[in-house]
Amino acid sequence: MKTIKLISLLTLLGFTTLIYGQKRVALNHNGTTSIFGGTNPLTDAYNTATNGDTIYIPGGLFNIPTIQKKICLIGTGYFTDSLTATGRSEINGITIGSGATGTVITGLYINGNLYVDANNVIDSLFILRNLITGDFGYPGGNMNKPDSLKSKDVIVAENRVNNIGGENVNNIKVFNNIAVGVIGVKNGWIRNNVLIGTWYGSLYQTFESLIENNYLRSGWNFAIPNNTFMNNVMNFDPTSDLTNTYLNNYYNQSPTSVFINYQNNNPANFQNDLHLQNPSAYPANNTNEIGIYGGYYPFKENGLPLNPHISSKNIATQTDINGDLNIQIQVNAQNN
Repeated sequence: MKTIKLISLLTLLGFTTLIYGQKRVALNHNGTTSIFGGTNPLTDAYNTATNGDTIYIPGGLFNIPTIQKKICLIGTGYFTDSLTATGRSEINGITIGSGATGTVITGLYINGNLYVDANNVIDSLFILRNLITGDFGYPGGNMNKPDSLKSKDVIVAENRVNNIGGENVNNIKVFNNIAVGVIGVKNGWIRNNVLIGTWYGSLYQTFESLIENNYLRSGWNFAIPNNTFMNNVMNFDPTSDLTNTYLNNYYNQSPTSVFINYQNNNPANFQNDLHLQNPSAYPANNTNEIGIYGGYYPFKENGLPLNPHISSKNIATQTDINGDLNIQIQVNAQNN
């Protein structure tokens, strides 16, 4: 029984890719696993999938059609230093369309944008631990739509991303991300992020939201009224602004004085060490500290998804005298 479980686990984690050197995608449907190879394995797996299925994506570069099903996409992660055995899972942009309510996307390096169709109500969307070189958002979305025409229960957490847009969501939750900025949020919850933008600022067109326990690199040059700022650390002093409420914030704190090692304003810069030099200097609200390592989704340094991770492999180049192939695979469980 233990052997069967181990083989099943390794198959789901891309074991065939490790052995044969080919990109093979695993589709799990009701406990049954199917393996897809060929030139477009992720597309083939997606086309076969039905609502509620999980697709495991190995290291390599893939394309996927517009997602119009409730699926879970799980990659190997995006931080190459932790992926010597598997490589990182890369996808050339993702578009989420109608019918994708309940979709989960985690552990991917997304080349380009992760866009959601603003013409559809897509509830219960979870975007966790991805590196997105472009933006997450709703092109053409309208924050002033009636709530009944907006998506809801959207969580964007622990990502490295350019901008996070919430133009078509009611009560979007933006937690523990490293991002340039947050755009177009109305009635949202922006918590424990490090927002490092300097052009439009850390926030742009954001209304009636709770903004707490963040680090904000720069102010804003466009109206963002009726927000509540609580326990944020800021690189500026916004107190002349009378359109928002400010409670227990910390002003004029440069990133180099707040973080252990802050080099530049790039969310994908792994040399930035965003641990606080002195956490006790900035008491946070209902969390252990401000920034990405506090709150409900403490930032995972290596960005690995929740499923077990292949940390090392040693596969012989030929069989022994008995015709056996020596394979050593180390798989580590993830505690969070």
